Amino acid sequence: MANYLDKYRQSICNHGLNVDQVYQQIRMFERGTQFTKIVAPATPRNGIKMLSDAETRSFESLYQDFSSRERVVKFVPASGAASRMFQFLHQFLADGVVTDEIDRFLSQQQEFPFQEKLAHACEKDEIPFPANTDNLKAVVQKTLDLFGNLPKGLVPFHHTPHGPSTPFEDHLAEATAYASRSEGTASLHFTVAPNFKAEINNCLNQSIKSHYSHMDLQIELSFQDHTSDTVAVDEDNRPVEHKAGQLLFRPGGHGALIENLNKIDAPLIFIKNIDNVAAPQHLEAIAQNKRVLAGYALSLQTRIFNFLDRLDDADHSECLAMVDFLKQELGQDLTEAIQGWELGKIRSFLLGRLNRPLRVCGMVRQEGQPGGGPFWVAEAPGIRSLQIVEMSQIDGNDPDAMQLVSAATHFNPVDLVCLVRDRFGQRFDLSQFIDSQAYFIAKKSHQGSPIKALEWPGLWNGAMAFWNTAFVEVPMITFNPVKTVLDLLNPGHAGK
Repeated sequence: MANYLDKYRQSICNHGLNVDQVYQQIRMFERGTQFTKIVAPATPRNGIKMLSDAETRSFESLYQDFSSRERVVKFVPASGAASRMFQFLHQFLADGVVTDEIDRFLSQQQEFPFQEKLAHACEKDEIPFPANTDNLKAVVQKTLDLFGNLPKGLVPFHHTPHGPSTPFEDHLAEATAYASRSEGTASLHFTVAPNFKAEINNCLNQSIKSHYSHMDLQIELSFQDHTSDTVAVDEDNRPVEHKAGQLLFRPGGHGALIENLNKIDAPLIFIKNIDNVAAPQHLEAIAQNKRVLAGYALSLQTRIFNFLDRLDDADHSECLAMVDFLKQELGQDLTEAIQGWELGKIRSFLLGRLNRPLRVCGMVRQEGQPGGGPFWVAEAPGIRSLQIVEMSQIDGNDPDAMQLVSAATHFNPVDLVCLVRDRFGQRFDLSQFIDSQAYFIAKKSHQGSPIKALEWPGLWNGAMAFWNTAFVEVPMITFNPVKTVLDLLNPGHAGK
């Protein structure tokens, strides 16, 4: 295979990769997805912490004190396209079939936050608005022309007293509510699609000028490094050509953003997806929840640092207390693994287990949402750990695994607080805590032919597999994803 790739050497080098790297990617395709061995769902008091009112108040106060002194950053993966939001509209233009989704779009079209801009565009082109059954296709086409090719973050999501707001603007509002310092500084980092950088900057700058001129908002934009792209293969694991002499590469998934995260210089980082924002009336409830999660993370970090400071002199009893802490608070069950070990070996093992980045992840109650969730997994012989596991990582043909999935009580809304410095204030190298075997393979198509795509371990899955982890139940109001445009009519988004 390596010899076969030689003829593509220039194409590979132009992409910032080398032949050996592409060969290793093809070997991953040949091995196939390495399914995660889940052993139990994380549930309340068995991997998911339920905070009391007293704890909530204490943790919120702890974070507010910290954020008055230290820089915090809100990290938002924001390169996703809006095309999937409007998929049923594309289908309607293709086949003309009026589905229940189309009916709802038609009957509630004037409730969408983008309807004012849509109405203006229709008027300009002499298309009657609101749409009726006679001109529905024309209005749908205009909707797609305006919004269908934008990043999701540039589509108006909410009505506000100042007019419609986009997710980029909503994340600014959130940052000022919980990721700001007392002197009025807030820091945000968006990962974006390079070809929309100018439009995104314009959106952010206009919002800052209109609403946050009294604050110092520090905003960074970054791109997913194209060297994290992966080669596409056909069903026989042979590389696919984009055109003669050039291989077809595809983005390696959001797991590649661990490198973007690794470059952020702040001790505490919030992570939240671009589409998971709520209408303005819910802002304070959401901000309070973020402050509480951050305070809980800081309380855990203090205990971790205290254990590490004592570890060199810890006796057997103290080491066992640390093992219990890891199991009860940090999602690592090591009890079986250390049976019969001498004290020095236990200390060394605990050092590697405690001295890690820390993440606290909010989890919402399972209400039939598609996607991943919190599970105990078999990490290594005698070791179980808490992980966020996507359905693509679970063998759907394993009845025992699927029974565990059906017993899950919670869902992952991507609501994370990350502490990324050690007890000496030095940044962890996050690339050292990735489970490289947690990649997965997706089925796609190219020019009408089936292909396979390789995605790196997901940002909050395999890319953080070897972090210290805590799961906390959070209110459902904190979870407001927009997978389809009709989600903008849900209670978390609707209202003026």
